[in-house]
Amino acid sequence: MLLTGVSAQAEGISLNGFAESNYGARIEDNAVLGGNENTLGETRVQLQLSHYGESAEFYSAVDFLNDSAVNGNSGLAVREAYLKFGLFDRADVKVGRQVVTWGTGDLVFINDVFPKDYISFFTGREDQYLKLPNDALRVRINTPVADIDIVGIPNFEPDQLPTGQRLSYFNPLAGGTVGAANLPAPVNPDKKLSNAEVALRIYRYLGSFQLSGYAFSGYYKDPMGINMTQGVMYYPELSVYGTSARGPVLGGVVNGEYGYYDSREDEKGTNPLIPNSQHRYLVGFERQWWTDFTLGLQYYGEFFTDHDSYLDTLPAEVPVFDEHRQVATARLTQMLMYQTVGLSLFTFYSPTDEDWHIRPNITYKHSDQLSFAFGGNFFGGEEVYTLFGQFEDNNNLYTRVRYNY
Repeated sequence: MLLTGVSAQAEGISLNGFAESNYGARIEDNAVLGGNENTLGETRVQLQLSHYGESAEFYSAVDFLNDSAVNGNSGLAVREAYLKFGLFDRADVKVGRQVVTWGTGDLVFINDVFPKDYISFFTGREDQYLKLPNDALRVRINTPVADIDIVGIPNFEPDQLPTGQRLSYFNPLAGGTVGAANLPAPVNPDKKLSNAEVALRIYRYLGSFQLSGYAFSGYYKDPMGINMTQGVMYYPELSVYGTSARGPVLGGVVNGEYGYYDSREDEKGTNPLIPNSQHRYLVGFERQWWTDFTLGLQYYGEFFTDHDSYLDTLPAEVPVFDEHRQVATARLTQMLMYQTVGLSLFTFYSPTDEDWHIRPNITYKHSDQLSFAFGGNFFGGEEVYTLFGQFEDNNNLYTRVRYNY
């Protein structure tokens, strides 16, 4: 590998990457999962190969993974592999496996409708693994008025949600919290061209503020629909239309975002087995208050468009969700010892769901190559069916060691 890297760099190709070890475990008994307390047990090696030329660039990142927490599985995952090139004078094209990130939220997403890995997020993998890649074609067009991004996704990629192997979770078909239960897997949309997803972003600066508009046609990334005939969950059709703004205010950065979630299979809100359409909004403010200390605050909301219809058709035994769900977040970050030590605390709290998620983290950068991380995920809530309340028996700690090369 070293000889290959030397030869490759001589030809303008760079070979980089990292090797890391992750270990995590629950800190309390989980009656559903029994004696298996491990949430992470990974050795991961990533190889990054890149070439940047005058007319085109290529980048790939491949993970080689051994996971002792889930049956000792080993495998290979292509994180990214794309080709990027210019098209005429005002456009560029990026085609292949890539991670697409839109919106202004900090760990809160509205117009970022691309898939997430919540297993990684709730067990302590590095934050970059929250975002999943797509096989996609992205075209960026620069015009005098605004820049335009168009993303086409031929193959549907869902969110990665807890399955009961690492974390217990609430399953509406089972009517309670389950582990690795023998339940049917959610049904994905058929792989055909008519089911391809398309996303659009138009953005420009107005003074020091970046303004953006968004549109999306595709599917919910979570299996929020229930097919009672087949006894399975599936991913209903979804359109999203939104806008965002971000810029400097009062010595910090303020952001706002809005999205209308059009549930195309339940436009009247009368089908209790399919999610209602929603208005979603987010406001946030981040500022460095003293040397190397930053505080970021956000307030997020979801508002049902047809909540009365939802209540009228809801079976008696099904959990009732609030018309206006709200979540507040706070991120506190303090850097120490010439920024080699980082102390971070991120909290979610929902006053409507009455649940929470707390994420403390400590990082230590020993050198440019070697770093360490230690942290945890703590959950709680009044009801087992809310987003964070369902994980209250999954409180866990994790540690990570990474070597970059």
